[in-house]
Amino acid sequence: MSDAKKSVSWYETAYIVVLLGVLVLSMTYLRPHSVGVVNLDTAFKKLAVGERLSTAMREKDLQAQARFVALKKASAGEEKALLAAFKAAQSEEEKGKVQGDFMAYQARMQKSRAEIAETVQRFQRDVVMTFRERMRPHVQKVAARKRVDLVIEPEQVFQILNKSVDMTDTVIEDARSEFSPDKPLVDEALLKSKGLWIEDDKAAPAASVPAG
Repeated sequence: MSDAKKSVSWYETAYIVVLLGVLVLSMTYLRPHSVGVVNLDTAFKKLAVGERLSTAMREKDLQAQARFVALKKASAGEEKALLAAFKAAQSEEEKGKVQGDFMAYQARMQKSRAEIAETVQRFQRDVVMTFRERMRPHVQKVAARKRVDLVIEPEQVFQILNKSVDMTDTVIEDARSEFSPDKPLVDEALLKSKGLWIEDDKAAPAASVPAG
């Protein structure tokens, strides 16, 4: 009788251990993957990044216009001299040379104008990239707290059926201190640390600006 009781006790213990193992697996490896949603367009607006970017872009546009005017004034003498030289050319050979010089002048001007425009586009791109990288650790923090495995943006989803997966407001509150008005819109050190900084001699790809 004693041996039977011991056998039953061992069986019950083994059964409990197996159940605990299944429970642990179901809570870790076997649990369904949890998905969270963060609307960065909403965050861009509520954290006032969009408003600050609009103001800064107006200033950048004015600066670019001033540089365009200065460039035109600085090159007016060269353009006038080339036109005068073309009119004064006596032979087709002379005219061809002046035409070549004039085309080279126009190419330099076009490049200079493109570089000025690119500085404005570069600034916009860097603001957006800085915003996303400042948001990233806060998204990760909230996701870990909510045990979320995958975070997506609503623009990539056809329809959201469960509103509880939306972490946007929680992430915004967690990240609010990162977006105080005294902080610059562009964080060069942060972008460099993430390998996202584009050097001046390289063309910067356009960044999609969040709505707002």
